[in-house]
Amino acid sequence: MSLNEKIGISLALLPVSYYATTLCLWFGHWFSHQPNSPLRDHHLQSHHRLYPNSRRCRAPKFRCAKGKFDSNKALFPWLLIPLCMEGVLLPSWLAVAGMFQVALMTAIVAWVHVQFHLEHSVLDGRVWFARARARHEIHHDQDKNFAVGDHFWDRLFGTFADAGTVMQLSSRVNHPRAPQSQSSPTPEQKAFAQPKPCRCGSCRLACCCRHSHNKAAESLHSPTYSPFVKSPAGPQATDSATSSHPSITTHKTKKGV
Repeated sequence: MSLNEKIGISLALLPVSYYATTLCLWFGHWFSHQPNSPLRDHHLQSHHRLYPNSRRCRAPKFRCAKGKFDSNKALFPWLLIPLCMEGVLLPSWLAVAGMFQVALMTAIVAWVHVQFHLEHSVLDGRVWFARARARHEIHHDQDKNFAVGDHFWDRLFGTFADAGTVMQLSSRVNHPRAPQSQSSPTPEQKAFAQPKPCRCGSCRLACCCRHSHNKAAESLHSPTYSPFVKSPAGPQATDSATSSHPSITTHKTKKGV
């Protein structure tokens, strides 16, 4: 048999390996949730205890139990069934290809499951990932959606629960920060209103400069304030600032007298 024929047969085996792998993972997950299952504590007392519900289903780092309550003991042993069947029923080269496919698919499913429980996932921003994550979070509230990503077996055995429409999920893809209130100035506004040293050489002009900077600081809390709108320059601006300051008005009155 030529190499091309072996590659073609291996690719034809890929759908069989995929559905056999997802079926074993689904069954192991479903069986560990049954009331009389001997594997119930291995899964519910570890993974579901760390992530008890959909509101507490994410963490900065993925958390998993070890030892007696290792959740892998409840899921992965079922994968020995397709591996043994491939080793017995298929030629050696095809059995090796099938075992590699099962291991690869299991690794992909496990990696996607880890991304479900991270606060900042590398898959954030994708609608399909938001949909799959929302369906998995339903699983942490009730005994539904035992599969990860592809819910073919959940639909077939009646354990599927949808998470909403695509429009509702797209709003959960990213969580934008709340807009900054107008009452709190931005860093740009603070930098603009920072008082600067005056080197005018005159007491009157220095007082005018301080007064203008104080007016700028007070205008930060105004809703119409913008740091990119310059205040009017020229003699009119100086006169208006001078006439509004009481010390300068007193100085002008004494000088006129």
